[in-house]
Amino acid sequence: MKPSHSLKPASGIDRAALVLLALGESHGAPIWKELSDEEAAALSKAMARLGSVDRTFVDAALDLFEGELSAASGLAGTMKTAEALVSTVLPQERAAPILERLRAPETIAVWDRLAALSDQVLADYLAGEHAQTVAVILSRLAAQQSAAVLARLEPEFALDCLERMTAIDSVDPAVLSAIETTLETHLVAPNTGPARTDPSERIADIFNVIDKRAAETLLERWRGNDAETADKVRSLMFTFDDFIRLSPAVLQTLMRDLDKDLLALALKGANEELRRFFLDQMSMRAARMLEDQMMTSGRVRLRDVQGAQAKVVAVARQMEARGELSLRIAADDAEEMVE
Repeated sequence: MKPSHSLKPASGIDRAALVLLALGESHGAPIWKELSDEEAAALSKAMARLGSVDRTFVDAALDLFEGELSAASGLAGTMKTAEALVSTVLPQERAAPILERLRAPETIAVWDRLAALSDQVLADYLAGEHAQTVAVILSRLAAQQSAAVLARLEPEFALDCLERMTAIDSVDPAVLSAIETTLETHLVAPNTGPARTDPSERIADIFNVIDKRAAETLLERWRGNDAETADKVRSLMFTFDDFIRLSPAVLQTLMRDLDKDLLALALKGANEELRRFFLDQMSMRAARMLEDQMMTSGRVRLRDVQGAQAKVVAVARQMEARGELSLRIAADDAEEMVE
């Protein structure tokens, strides 16, 4: 005889939600207290979408209980049961933000994916945003992540954001929607999305590692045949000169892992503005030692300098791939400005 409901494979989080739902308020409370805010939010969301669950499926998911739930007639995971359970087993200050996210499913994906990003990548991005926008974003993150991000921002900017956070009462839905869209497009998707498929991005990666003058020559000739594609490739490239368009925090993160001999050689061929930007992110003593090293190294071959610059960019790319920094250039910085 076939069961009254068809069984379907459940993900780990669905099974966990089913276990907690079966345990109920009294038996499940100790488990809920051990969960992080992000775990509790994810489980309550999964619980709300369970719907009616056949007893056979309950028994299969809870086989470790060895029939302890055999008298049950099934479970029903709904928005109401999820809200009731979260409200009962968690303190009000923890339950409130989780319930808010549970009741607004259209915004959960963005904020959950944002919470999964590296603190440094998030800090690098927020360093280029307005303090009020940063305050809104941090107010919607878990306290632990907000604190980690604030610690990576410039002290004065972090203090400004904190002061604005204390004044936030409610956020206009239209404003919040705009922030979420921007975060999804410019921060979340580039850092968590699938592998790139745009051929222009692959070509840009190739141009990043070949001789700078050769790359510019090829681009100029390409622009004569297909200006649109050539300009797109150039916009996707990241060269040594582009470091000046990043935030000081990104540069400081980079230089923690960077060989100083390599940096000294790379800066030999940099213009004064870029060289000063790098030195300004170092202690006075370290900057003086690096300047002395550049002065005493004498004449060096241009191809050696360009090779060193390419290696610095490669180190930065590797750190970006590990989620330690972001080489994203803010849209406002990407456009030429005039007075």
